[in-house]
Amino acid sequence: MEMQPGQMAYDRAITVFSPDGQRLFFSVAFDSIAQLCSSNLQGGDFQRILRNRFIEISPKVNPKTGRDMLFISGRSGKQQLWHSNIDGTGAEMLTSGEGDVSNPSWRPNGQGIAFAWTRGYEIGGFNIFVMDMGNRMPLQITRDSGRNENPSWAPDGIHIVFASTRGRRSQIYTMLADGTHVQALTTQGNNSQPVWAKAIN
Repeated sequence: MEMQPGQMAYDRAITVFSPDGQRLFFSVAFDSIAQLCSSNLQGGDFQRILRNRFIEISPKVNPKTGRDMLFISGRSGKQQLWHSNIDGTGAEMLTSGEGDVSNPSWRPNGQGIAFAWTRGYEIGGFNIFVMDMGNRMPLQITRDSGRNENPSWAPDGIHIVFASTRGRRSQIYTMLADGTHVQALTTQGNNSQPVWAKAIN
């Protein structure tokens, strides 16, 4: 579906830290239109990164450089994946404008990304794609397995955790970055939106 003024995408509430842990990045609704913003950890030094009439959500700061970010924008009519400098300048669309994109995630080395998209095989259903930021070519790594979304990279940059409805309910799975060696981590209830964090000692 196209993103229209006043229409809020479901993952708009996601808040992320800058790599140094000193700033927060998130979306705030201005006149019912979500816009990218940032602040310090206390909520001060509030900055509105972009000012336009299009919904912009899911900011994800490059964990390696801290100087650029991914986000989802409706400025092309549909929710697509965009990349820009941390201040919103130099914005470029990374996906083709077809279908809907959600859940962007940076590879820990800052050179690759994963996201969910309703293009490729099984058009209309979300599947996981990866992209090398060098060649900007999307590669679909899930298919024929229900709705697959919310990818999150492991600290090793080799594995991805994600949510899938390949059963009757949504469960959490892991796989290698090429889509192989899929393993279920949960089997009970409904589980979604996994985040892979470093081990806590």
